[in-house]
Amino acid sequence: MTNAFPKRLTTDKISEIGVNLVSTIINDIYGWVFRKTHLEHDYGVDAYIDFVTDDGFVTGKFIAAQIKTGQSYLSKNGNTHWYVDSKEHLNYFLNLPVPILLIVCDPDKKECFWARLDKDHIDFREKNWRHPIPKNQRLSSTYKDSIIKIFGKIEDHISDFERDNELMEMTSNDSFIQYCIPKYDIEKRNIRNLRDFISRITRNEKLTLAVQGRLYICTYGYEDDIREVHQIKEVRRWVKKRERI
Repeated sequence: MTNAFPKRLTTDKISEIGVNLVSTIINDIYGWVFRKTHLEHDYGVDAYIDFVTDDGFVTGKFIAAQIKTGQSYLSKNGNTHWYVDSKEHLNYFLNLPVPILLIVCDPDKKECFWARLDKDHIDFREKNWRHPIPKNQRLSSTYKDSIIKIFGKIEDHISDFERDNELMEMTSNDSFIQYCIPKYDIEKRNIRNLRDFISRITRNEKLTLAVQGRLYICTYGYEDDIREVHQIKEVRRWVKKRERI
């Protein structure tokens, strides 16, 4: 065959095997979405992985993945494989707004191993850097829950808005909002619970206007105390601290 045609390099073929292996695991075993990066937009991230719940809901949470394939990334001895890359990519990875998985693949055994990039685990060298990937940390169903934690907390913001509407409806009549502070919070001068509560009911202008003049704060646990509330030293100290909110 003449040499007048472009030739597919062996390295390209091996690299594609790794990407395809990871894609199959993410899509079929994990049930998530594997978004491969187009070559013209590939600056060091091979793909982005979208988290999908077991019920099939796409959450908006995603992480990045960089995949290396071949025997040169696989250690024959010890308990660790090593992901090796350039310093330029390291800077790029550490500035990403999302976590990144470093993945090395064995194209012969069709196995992949992963680790989350951790700055503290980087072995920085003169010409490059490397990151350890445990040999027992296979990209398989066993570690699905571990990777789920990397996506971070998933919040149901719609429920927050629905609760806001319910609160505004409740305060549209003559009712008021009562918040009771237990004696043990008073004694420990704990204002965190009250602060969090006030933040929840005043987190936007509509809510703040709805609860204005309708918040009643009281305490309990002093029912057998003959003193007036304002005469109790612990209460006065708590109120003084509360005024800093």
